Amino acid sequence: MAKRGSIYIQGDSHWLAFNDALTVTNETHNFANEVVSQPLENGSLLTDHIIIMQDELEVQVFVSNSVPQESQDTYSALKIIRNTRQLCNVYTNHEIYTSMAIESVSAPHEAPQVNAITFTIKFKRIDWTDDVENSYPLAKY
Repeated sequence: MAKRGSIYIQGDSHWLAFNDALTVTNETHNFANEVVSQPLENGSLLTDHIIIMQDELEVQVFVSNSVPQESQDTYSALKIIRNTRQLCNVYTNHEIYTSMAIESVSAPHEAPQVNAITFTIKFKRIDWTDDVENSYPLAKY
């Protein structure tokens, strides 16, 4: 686990550490289920299974301009990880996430911050299976 107030992102080509409590401004952990229902002829619903949705994580980090090029280097590293479709391990105080893909990065730049930037990074866990047809048997009617 990451130390309190820290976020670590490990991709194949880059390792990003947001380990100062002032740089991690927000993290949102989303884990959800989808309850599936089908209507019956009499108007009631038949609820027969639950789909576990992929975990999602949204982090907001502030990168200051105290170290020259730090905000630009972070920006470039996030673009490379996203553009090359690297799966990341993301270490937070609450959970270690594996097989996370960057779904989006938002980086609004606000004046008068020169070279400082706030990133909002959305991740989604990618679930893998080797053989869909044999790993998940078809329903028999």
